[in-house]
Amino acid sequence: LVDNTPIVFENLIYDTHSMVNTSTGVVTIRVSGKYRISSSVRTVSLVAVAGNSLSLIITPSAGVAREGAEDVCENIATRAYSTSVSATLPFSKGDTFTIVPDETLPAVVLNTNVQRNVVIIERIGN
Repeated sequence: LVDNTPIVFENLIYDTHSMVNTSTGVVTIRVSGKYRISSSVRTVSLVAVAGNSLSLIITPSAGVAREGAEDVCENIATRAYSTSVSATLPFSKGDTFTIVPDETLPAVVLNTNVQRNVVIIERIGN
């Protein structure tokens, strides 16, 4: 996991419109409309110091980025960090978005349990 670099979600369960690029992490909208985007990640246990943090940001090619909850280290601690983000956004066909971490943690590695690192994209209206 690298600060401000798209997260690549490789294990797709459903991608009915071939929207997710599993090499780059870029999602391309195939049908215009309003979409609910939700994502969460969890790290392996790591040592952090007070003030280190992790959050997720949805970064659309058009519009305003949305940042989720921030998990902040309050003192020197060894533990896993987790965060999530959710937003409903309008997209036009061909628009793209990525989900990027905003983090200051040392040597972040995501938990290998794919159920802890997810992105859900739902078209909910026109």
